[in-house]
Amino acid sequence: PTFFPLNEKYVKEQGDKYALEADKLLYNGPFTMSEWKHERSYQLKKNPNYWDKATVKLEEINVNIVKETSTGVNLYDSDQADRVILSSEFVDKYKKNKPDEFKTKLDPRMYFLRFNQKNATFKNQKVREAIDLAYDKKGIANVILNDGSLPAYFLVPEKFTTGPDGKDFRSVNKNFRDSKDNAEKAKKLWEEAKKELGQDTITVEFLNDDNGSRKKVGDFIKEELEKNLPGIKVNLKQQPYKQKLELEKKFEYEFSLSAWSPDYPDPMTYIDMFVTGSSFNEMDYSN
Repeated sequence: PTFFPLNEKYVKEQGDKYALEADKLLYNGPFTMSEWKHERSYQLKKNPNYWDKATVKLEEINVNIVKETSTGVNLYDSDQADRVILSSEFVDKYKKNKPDEFKTKLDPRMYFLRFNQKNATFKNQKVREAIDLAYDKKGIANVILNDGSLPAYFLVPEKFTTGPDGKDFRSVNKNFRDSKDNAEKAKKLWEEAKKELGQDTITVEFLNDDNGSRKKVGDFIKEELEKNLPGIKVNLKQQPYKQKLELEKKFEYEFSLSAWSPDYPDPMTYIDMFVTGSSFNEMDYSN
């Protein structure tokens, strides 16, 4: 969709209101957005002008936006929702009690720590490496999330895209490092970083959103860092998702738990975040 053409006349007519409301968009797919209650719900209706409308079976789709998984589960159990995404505390229950309804599917969304390198502490490479090694990614995936997530030691996921030779990008480019989170190595790098910075103790602010599962991951990372990196104090700053994105965009953060979903099937949709001068580079990273 990133490279799909836009109706230039319509976009110019809408100006800065384009795509901000359901009636500020044009639709050529099987559904149109008929209602959009921001941060609450939206409704899709079958598009009568769609070229292949005869094959579209659904007349209407209603999506509720809920922050807490427990709310979504209650809606599902009371037949007010047909599909819900589960967080860790519900996975085992539904996997056991409703195996025919329980499904898992990997998506290409990548979660990572974003380090603001306008900040002197995170400009130091050893600080970044120490933090990366100091927390248990497998524990996050298998215990805290418990939803089929995988620990990532790469930026572009496996089976996302292949080159002209048919080889998977991941298999050709390998991982950033081995798949062992190493607290001892992290501690060694951390001590070297403190010497370079001339500090015995370092206080950092960790930006995260207030969503249930991400909040748990953020709490765990804070605990791991303070356990494995002597002299670090991590202050959590939890914000609603929209405000968190704004803070990252303005570089008003130190480090954050972030995510990225691909816009198009090419590795650059991920790598562009780390290109010098890119509008998506919200870390001031340059190498």
